[in-house]
Amino acid sequence: MTQHLPITDFTFQNHTVKALSKNEGTWFVTKAVCDAMKII
Repeated sequence: MTQHLPITDFTFQNHTVKALSKNEGTWFVTKAVCDAMKII
Protein backbone atom coordinates (compact mmCIF):
# COMPACT_ATOMS: atom_id res chain seq x y z
CA MET A 1 0.00 0.00 0.00
CA THR A 2 1.40 3.37 -1.00
CA GLN A 3 0.54 6.35 1.14
CA HIS A 4 0.86 9.84 -0.30
CA LEU A 5 1.68 12.46 2.30
CA PRO A 6 0.96 16.16 1.84
CA ILE A 7 4.16 18.06 1.06
CA THR A 8 4.54 21.75 1.86
CA ASP A 9 7.34 23.97 0.58
CA PHE A 10 8.76 26.64 2.89
CA THR A 11 11.24 29.32 1.89
CA PHE A 12 14.16 30.07 4.19
CA GLN A 13 16.75 32.60 2.99
CA ASN A 14 16.10 31.83 -0.69
CA HIS A 15 16.16 28.05 -0.10
CA THR A 16 13.17 25.79 -0.50
CA VAL A 17 12.67 23.45 2.44
CA LYS A 18 10.14 20.65 2.07
CA ALA A 19 8.04 19.40 4.95
CA LEU A 20 5.65 16.46 5.25
CA SER A 21 2.51 16.41 7.36
CA LYS A 22 2.06 13.14 9.24
CA ASN A 23 0.48 12.12 12.54
CA GLU A 24 -0.69 15.66 13.24
CA GLY A 25 2.90 16.91 13.09
CA THR A 26 5.27 18.47 10.60
CA TRP A 27 8.40 16.59 9.53
CA PHE A 28 11.09 18.59 7.74
CA VAL A 29 13.46 17.01 5.22
CA THR A 30 16.77 17.13 7.10
CA LYS A 31 19.02 17.54 4.06
CA ALA A 32 17.03 20.56 2.86
CA VAL A 33 17.21 22.17 6.32
CA CYS A 34 20.97 21.56 6.56
CA ASP A 35 21.52 22.95 3.05
CA ALA A 36 19.51 26.06 3.88
CA MET A 37 21.44 26.61 7.10
CA LYS A 38 24.77 25.74 5.41
CA ILE A 39 25.43 22.86 7.80
CA ILE A 40 27.48 19.98 6.43
